[in-house]
Amino acid sequence: MKAVRKVTKREKLGAVTNAISLGTQSMTEGNPVKYEYLNNRLAFEWGEADKKIAHEEKLELLRERAEAARDERQIATER
Repeated sequence: MKAVRKVTKREKLGAVTNAISLGTQSMTEGNPVKYEYLNNRLAFEWGEADKKIAHEEKLELLRERAEAARDERQIATER
């Protein structure tokens, strides 16, 4: 049985943002200032999402370390 790799939040976000960005860049009709704003907004959202994901990863690492330390203390007290 082959293990299936889970798609990360970062990959999902990247796919959606890139699709939207490509869609707005391909629009040649209408107000180009509007689409420039949308692309700038997407870039901002991408940066904010990167910060949020990095923060979540840092918190997860801290939780894992705390759990490992708690397990070590529990094993030490059982001896």
